[in-house]
Amino acid sequence: MQPTVTARPADWAGTSGPILYKLTSTNYTKEGYRLEVEIWNNVAATKIADAVYYPDSSGNLVCNVSVFLKTSLVNNSDLTSSDVTYTDNNWVNYYIKYQEVWSAGSETQVNDSANDMFAVYGGLQIGSTNNLDAYVTAGTSKKFLTLMDRWRAVKNYPFTFSFINGERLTVVRKQAGSTLTTTNTTLTGTAVRRGKHKETGDADTLEIRLRNAALSSDESVTMICDVVEQCNNTIVLQWKNSLGGDECFPFQINQEYTWNYSNKKAKRLTLFAEGLTLNQWEVIQGLNTIGEIYKINIVEMTTALNRTYDKVGQSVNILNSDGTKTGVVVISQANNTQTKQIKHSAVVTIEYPELLLQ
Repeated sequence: MQPTVTARPADWAGTSGPILYKLTSTNYTKEGYRLEVEIWNNVAATKIADAVYYPDSSGNLVCNVSVFLKTSLVNNSDLTSSDVTYTDNNWVNYYIKYQEVWSAGSETQVNDSANDMFAVYGGLQIGSTNNLDAYVTAGTSKKFLTLMDRWRAVKNYPFTFSFINGERLTVVRKQAGSTLTTTNTTLTGTAVRRGKHKETGDADTLEIRLRNAALSSDESVTMICDVVEQCNNTIVLQWKNSLGGDECFPFQINQEYTWNYSNKKAKRLTLFAEGLTLNQWEVIQGLNTIGEIYKINIVEMTTALNRTYDKVGQSVNILNSDGTKTGVVVISQANNTQTKQIKHSAVVTIEYPELLLQ
């Protein structure tokens, strides 16, 4: 008799936590018993991995597939184009096939493709279930994949943000509270998407709205983005947050400039951000991660290559005004602030690609 599936993962889950299939077997006492599982990419129709699981003393099997679903954090969207949205590569649509096998025989393989699921390279924190339902479920509870409660962009530079699915993306440009223009982009299909806006006009605020089919015509989920004037020495950083979405923030006016000569020659900048809310300060701390820095294996010099070093679990880019990107790594450092303060400041040190010498 085939095993009974007692639980499947959430429709959308983060890969930093367990992504579990639970089954109960009646064949588990047979000698050499094991459950062989294949994890498949539902879009590419390719196998991601093979795994083997063993039952407990009551025949219960717990299959954690999160480790096989972790995908690349590379940002490969061409932000020099005029596109408003892009499909991110930070997620996967998957399903499993499973088969009971033992020394003297086996059951037939079960294809569970009718129950395909989605995983995002990210996750929620302790105390919450490991799913992203609040970011997907139709209705006003839907959220953008951001940890910030108010965004900040700078004029003449691209600003990016992330979301899952949606029927329509609306960007309302405002100046002193009055609407300048409204742009709607129709969305179809299931995906994690990256949105982009580059303000080159007189708007001082953006209202970025996301509408779902379940909402009435006048309802949407809205984020506010303050647009600040471009100053000298503008550095716009884009990075992945713990939800697997884009965060984007400008650092302006002044940076501390040094060079690293330890085992390579590379420029470093210490960036300063002022006038932050406590929430913005906390989100910027997401740049200070504990992953190891490693050297990229360069097999060919192409225009797509924008970094020489990377950091495990992190993808940070400088967004240039023309939409090109420079891949940098963050040199983690402690930040502190006072909770009683109304405004806060943050410090971030980045290292540019290695200068290649003869």
